[in-house]
Amino acid sequence: MADAASKIAIALAELHNGGLTPATKQHGGDLVAQLYGLRQYMAGYWDFDAMARAHGKLVLHERCGNDVSAVTIDELVVAVLDILGKVVRSQLH
Repeated sequence: MADAASKIAIALAELHNGGLTPATKQHGGDLVAQLYGLRQYMAGYWDFDAMARAHGKLVLHERCGNDVSAVTIDELVVAVLDILGKVVRSQLH
């Protein structure tokens, strides 16, 4: 979760500076695919979204310290969960 959220921050910076690189897009997609697999594995046993949200925020805060606000960390984690939710819904149809 934290890696995917960090990759979103990198992607946003790239978009602001002229365009998303293929490497960032590929790595971000790979990270979301890994989260999808983990979510599928945990389905029916644990609340993946709650655990991913809590753990992702904790790890990002540990990595970033006071350099990134709690609000920004929350927005990045929510963005990852939104993307993952879209992937999950696409696989249900």
